[in-house]
Amino acid sequence: KADENAVLMPLNPYSASKAAADILARTYASSFGLNIVVARPGNHIGPRQSDVFFVPTVAKQIAMIMNNKKEPVLDLGNIDVHRDFSDVRDVASAYAAIAKKGKNGAYNICSGNNYLLRDIVESFVRMSGKKIEIRQLKDKIRKTEAFDMNIDNSKIIRETGWKPSILIEKTIKDTLDFWLGKTV
Repeated sequence: KADENAVLMPLNPYSASKAAADILARTYASSFGLNIVVARPGNHIGPRQSDVFFVPTVAKQIAMIMNNKKEPVLDLGNIDVHRDFSDVRDVASAYAAIAKKGKNGAYNICSGNNYLLRDIVESFVRMSGKKIEIRQLKDKIRKTEAFDMNIDNSKIIRETGWKPSILIEKTIKDTLDFWLGKTV
C-alpha cells in the first residue's frame, strides 16, 4: 500500500497539478518553518457528483435503464482496474479531523479498500434488478490508466482517530437513488 512517503508519480495533468501543489506546500513548510498539513484525498464518490466521473456515469446509465429511457446496455471503458473509493461524506469528516488534529505533513484520505471497477458495476446492476449488458468501448478507455491504486490510510487513523464509516454499498445505493430522481 502507498503511504504518505511514497514517491509521487502522476500519470495525467490533473494528478500532476496535485503533486505540484503538494511539493510546493512542503517546500514552503521547510523553507519558512511553517506547519502545513496536506490532504491527499483518493477517489471520492457520492450523490450529486457529476456524471463525468466513473461511479455517477454508471449510476446515471443504470437509472436511465430502470426508468425505461435507455436500452439495457452500459457503455463503459476499462472496468478491470482497481480504485480506492471513499464516500464524500467520509472525506468531509476527514478534512475536519486533520484540520483539528493534523500535524505537519501529508495525510492520505481514503477508505483503505481496493475495489475492482467491475465489482462496483455489478453492484449497481444487482440493485437495478435488470438484466444489463456491459460493453467496454475503446474510445472510453483512458490512455494513462493506473491499474491498481492501493492506498494506506493508517496515518490519518492513528494520528486523528478518523475512520471511514460509510459502506460502499450505501454510497452506491445513495448515488443510484440520486440519479433515479434526476432521470425520471
